[in-house]
Amino acid sequence: GIMIGAWEGSIPMMELFAGRGADVNKTNAFGEQALLHAAWKGHLPAVRWLLEHGARPNREGKEWAALHYAAFAGHAEVVAFLLERGADINALSTNGSTPLMMAAREGKEAIARTLLAAGARRDIVNERGDDALRWAMRYNNLQIARDIAEVRARIEKGERNRPLLRFNPRHNACHGRAVGHVALHEGELVALP
Repeated sequence: GIMIGAWEGSIPMMELFAGRGADVNKTNAFGEQALLHAAWKGHLPAVRWLLEHGARPNREGKEWAALHYAAFAGHAEVVAFLLERGADINALSTNGSTPLMMAAREGKEAIARTLLAAGARRDIVNERGDDALRWAMRYNNLQIARDIAEVRARIEKGERNRPLLRFNPRHNACHGRAVGHVALHEGELVALP
């Protein structure tokens, strides 16, 4: 019930099931929760409602998280909101992949930049021995590969303590508009339609 409501973005349906005792953190047979479904479909109001009603943005151990799903599906506003609400930027999926790897694989440049600006680690390697740079190259997402390589090069030069960009998720909300690109504005990464 509540997972169908999340998938459809139907807050009234989720309210109905929650009012009858449905657990917003219940896991289905595939290890998914309502928050993951809402994030996958890009239903920001449903994501907000679920978090306000006890959904946890992070999972225990190696599990797919809402941030993985939102990054993979290309929902920049949901990614920004989840980060603002404390989602683990380096969460590990069941195979050890991170949200940055999902964005790199799917060619979601704005999301990859947002994650990099927010401090996503580039050195995490999944169970297959792949990292975000390798996935970006394999799937021909060359701008993301350049961005990851640039960050890596700056770190290797000893610029660890200097922020690459400051991330401000409030700017990424873009006042309800879809986010297509990001830009540097007064030292902060901001979303552009």
